[in-house]
Amino acid sequence: MRNFYEIEASQNNWSVRELARQYNSAIYERLALSMDKEGVKQLAQKGQIIEKPTDVLKSHYVLEFWI
Repeated sequence: MRNFYEIEASQNNWSVRELARQYNSAIYERLALSMDKEGVKQLAQKGQIIEKPTDVLKSHYVLEFWI
């Protein structure tokens, strides 16, 4: 596992802060369990890519304003 983080950090030029973030988010374990390894790796590097309006909201809310 340590070897994985060493390789990824050097290949992707991770800062210490980025390395700690990737380690704390358990990217190694997520990649090992995932069927779509490239997708998880891209998500870990770039974060969630917003492609449609529903990607912004995690839960849908109905907001009512009284005037």
